[in-house]
Amino acid sequence: MNIVQQLVSAYQQKQYQKIIQFIEKQLFLLQKDPVFVQLFSGSLRQVQRVKDAERYLEKGLKKFKNHPELLNSLGNLYFATERVQLAISTLQKASLLAPKNVDLHYNLGRALVANEELHRAKGEIEKVLSLAPSHVHAKLVLADILSKQLKYEDAISIFEDILRLVPNNLLALNNIANLYRKLEDYEQALVYFENALLLDNENPTVLRNYAAVLALANKRREAHDIYLRAVGVAPHDWLVQQEFAKYLWEEDAEEPFAHINKYLKQNPHDDDFRFRYIQLLIQADEYESANSQIKLLSTDSLNLHAVAPLKARVLRELGEYESSIAAVSNISNPSNGIALLSERGYSLLCLGRTKEALDCFNKLVKKEPLNQGWWTMLSTCWSMAGEEARYKWLCDYEKLVYVNTIKHSQLDTHNFNNKLQDVLLERHKNQRHPIGQSLKNGTQTYEDLFLSSSSLIEELSKEILVQASAFIKDLKTDKAHPFYSRLSDKLKYIGSWSVRLRNGGFHKSHYHPEGWLSGVYYVDVPKAVDTAGQGWLMFGRADIANQCFEGDYAVKPKNGTLVLFPSYMWHGTNAFSTNEHRLTVAFDIVPEAQ
Repeated sequence: MNIVQQLVSAYQQKQYQKIIQFIEKQLFLLQKDPVFVQLFSGSLRQVQRVKDAERYLEKGLKKFKNHPELLNSLGNLYFATERVQLAISTLQKASLLAPKNVDLHYNLGRALVANEELHRAKGEIEKVLSLAPSHVHAKLVLADILSKQLKYEDAISIFEDILRLVPNNLLALNNIANLYRKLEDYEQALVYFENALLLDNENPTVLRNYAAVLALANKRREAHDIYLRAVGVAPHDWLVQQEFAKYLWEEDAEEPFAHINKYLKQNPHDDDFRFRYIQLLIQADEYESANSQIKLLSTDSLNLHAVAPLKARVLRELGEYESSIAAVSNISNPSNGIALLSERGYSLLCLGRTKEALDCFNKLVKKEPLNQGWWTMLSTCWSMAGEEARYKWLCDYEKLVYVNTIKHSQLDTHNFNNKLQDVLLERHKNQRHPIGQSLKNGTQTYEDLFLSSSSLIEELSKEILVQASAFIKDLKTDKAHPFYSRLSDKLKYIGSWSVRLRNGGFHKSHYHPEGWLSGVYYVDVPKAVDTAGQGWLMFGRADIANQCFEGDYAVKPKNGTLVLFPSYMWHGTNAFSTNEHRLTVAFDIVPEAQ
């Protein structure tokens, strides 16, 4: 007992190597008491000997079968190493053996949240709070669950409860501020961020979140200064640097990546940071700069599988298609086979090698059948190969593109859109399109639009779901089809936004890989749509370099019109050339039960 107490004391003092050395000399202790197994494996984890920790926990459970605390330790190890399903099954077994163990229910709840099983997770966290009503960490997890369920007001109540218990809880202050941001109550959000900064005025996460809300509140000068402060505090923090760069980009700054380049000049060996920068440059279509950055990666990083698809993408965008294919070929046991296959398939299409590309995308559809992008690329392969029957099976525009008005009368439409336009334009304060989006020469809103408190936006979102349900009601199920196989009477949004295009503005042809049913509602369209197809919505015009696609179907925009279509369809717009704007609301919908 004296030895156990000494080791527990050493663990609390973080003397992990001392514990490891002591028990390694007396391994027989691991057969005497499960506490020794816990302390030993826990110390091994702390010094990054994770595999050894797992091995000794498994051995311990053979000796002390179904010991709840050992199962708890093993479950936590699985969770920390991103084996969430194993963590859940292990922790669930332990919680049945020890139903009043607070830590077990808490850890199981966290694992279920990570697995997006929010209802079950909520049940586990409620068990924790029934056993330990003041468990602050459990309250934080519960608030996170409620937030993910879009129950923002309930989540705010939990955070307020936490702040009554622990007024200086920085995480609660940050998170409650972010919830007020989602509710568009920017002034209240700013108050909580300012309180958080009174506790820690150099916290980079709080600073960047504070800056983002200042931008949303149209306090752009202040936002710039706070972002600058965050970068000064934590120049190595990629999230801070990325968010500031994106902000500068949308403000149309002359050198939006200046602070990133400054950091890399001072820290040339930070390959992880440079890798992320390359990804950002690709999103911004800055392929020459991305290529230059790839050449600055160390030899070890260049040999990593993760770099290969980035290098291939850059080479493809620069027109070096054979080199792009070579960059993703002959890689043994890749950890990112999907990205490698995708890049290979794209480059093969650029060269017109359709049969080989089809093989890549068929494999990708089997690996990720819900990823709409792979179906998009199959449609492209079939189109290029002249397989008209297959192409029409997937892209039957006459049946699968739905066009209808939201309001019953022209006067109703005019009045509704005028009011909606005012609400939307308040959200279009930035100067330039976001990085990584399809639009050019225009702006896009930041937040999930249909979570807005605006009654007009709420009315629009409800009417769209009504029409979406009406559209799919009479369609027939086809189990082999990516759209017809998922027909449902329960639909939900997974994203919504508004786009404002200016003179010369357009959408590059694109698709929505995470959606199922996508759409657009036209709030205000330019008169230019009456001339030569300007501003029209075009389907089937694939964006494949070195190949030419005219497009297969077009819709002329009209104020008050709703257009719905499967998310895998290539869609973009023609540019228009008048001093007007084109204001729309766009969204993605999926079936509730996927």
